[in-house]
Amino acid sequence: MIKLRPHHILCARFYKSVGYSKEFVSDMDKVVAELKNNPNQFVDIVLSEDDICRSCPNNVNGCITAEKVNKYDSLIIKKLGIEIKKAKWKDLHKAACKIKTINELSEICGDCEWFYICKQELE
Repeated sequence: MIKLRPHHILCARFYKSVGYSKEFVSDMDKVVAELKNNPNQFVDIVLSEDDICRSCPNNVNGCITAEKVNKYDSLIIKKLGIEIKKAKWKDLHKAACKIKTINELSEICGDCEWFYICKQELE
């Protein structure tokens, strides 16, 4: 079962095969493909390292950007009503699609270095 932090639901929604490194992109490609190919699968929502964090260069004995990503997780939980439990990917994706404007997205993760990619999808 794929494990995702709440804010990674948005990352998966807007993902465009761009990332920190070749290893990260390869791993992220696999996770996103698995989600898209199996929308009825259950995803374990967690507030800790998940399957996307695995190859992130900020994951050095824990997340070195933990304060920022914890803020993203909290905002997503509040905005989308996400619960920390298992849920079907199609339901999580549907919830993520409630974010329809750049302003809504910016309120959650406007200071993310990858924001420009997500922003393009909403323009």
